[in-house]
Amino acid sequence: MQDYEITDFELNRKKTIVKAQGVAEAMFEYLPWPKLDVNIYFNFDGHHEVIDQYTDFKYRVKAV
Repeated sequence: MQDYEITDFELNRKKTIVKAQGVAEAMFEYLPWPKLDVNIYFNFDGHHEVIDQYTDFKYRVKAV
């Protein structure tokens, strides 16, 4: 398991640490609903940009 830092741009860049096996699993742990519908984009500076398809909220996820 890896620690991931999730930055929530809709909540004033609030940062949360989640322990998960991957980016999708980290988002599933973080988001409050029981379904996961996200688009995940990898950036070459080491973080992932995630857009939740239910709310169109944007997140930045990186391994810490």
